Amino acid sequence: MPIYEFECKDCGKTFDHLAPNMQSQSQKAMCPQCQSKNTMRKVSVFAVANAQPGAAPMAGGGGGCCCGAGGCGSHN
Repeated sequence: MPIYEFECKDCGKTFDHLAPNMQSQSQKAMCPQCQSKNTMRKVSVFAVANAQPGAAPMAGGGGGCCCGAGGCGSHN
């Protein structure tokens, strides 16, 4: 299930919303702070969780590098 990040246009709170099916992905999420539906879905970074317990999520396609493959040479 995808989790989307929203911002409330009324109170300014940023919050996450779990979309359990395709229909709910297009619906507006209700703000948990002021209960307004005047919300906007924000563009968020995709993250991949590591299978190892206690490991931090990695942004991009994995590899732990800004390019996602670990071979760009910018971090040597």
